[in-house]
Amino acid sequence: MYDDAENMNVMYPPNLSPDEQLVYETEEAKSLAEVATLVARSLYMQAGGESTSLSNITADPKI
Repeated sequence: MYDDAENMNVMYPPNLSPDEQLVYETEEAKSLAEVATLVARSLYMQAGGESTSLSNITADPKI
């Protein structure tokens, strides 16, 4: 089993090539990245990190 669109039940716009599908950002990926960013920033602050560095901590929806 591979992590392709068919096996993951993901729908892409029909005009995208397989290579373009690999870098296409779905709304789900963007939302998940926002949640991951929030969690990472919270953990950073709990570990004693400085609030001035929070803007440098972001999750990338393309990964």
